[in-house]
Amino acid sequence: MKRDEAEKLVGQSVQVWLGADGEYVGRLLSVSDDAPWAVRIKVTGVVEPARHFDQGVLSRRGWREGEVCSTRGFPQFRLSPAASPHGTSYLAALQQQLSRQVSTHAGILGASCTWLQEAMANAARAVLMAEERRIRTGVWLLIPEEGAPAF
Repeated sequence: MKRDEAEKLVGQSVQVWLGADGEYVGRLLSVSDDAPWAVRIKVTGVVEPARHFDQGVLSRRGWREGEVCSTRGFPQFRLSPAASPHGTSYLAALQQQLSRQVSTHAGILGASCTWLQEAMANAARAVLMAEERRIRTGVWLLIPEEGAPAF
């Protein structure tokens, strides 16, 4: 989408894709005048959460309902009018994403890569615990060791 098209959508529901940092639905608050241009969106729902475990990186946080997301720093973002003004909660989207990853990789990896399956399960556990902590306390803190199996 071009800047002039985005400016016409200010105040309306849009969907923004940020690559590995997720995809969100929200109300378009503003379009910047600088180059490269960027937008600010008040998130109303999550389409796809951030990939928390991607190429060995376990740190992306993503955005939640009510937070303001800026595309500054995301030169490849994609913006479009939202088909629906609502996504799902971050926790529900995260659970769906992790469920898809586990079921997809379980069939591919089989029994020969149990170490990788365990690493993915540990990462998923740590991310879910971080999101549950955020819901309880308001602070999102990813502690990779929390995903480690308890012996």
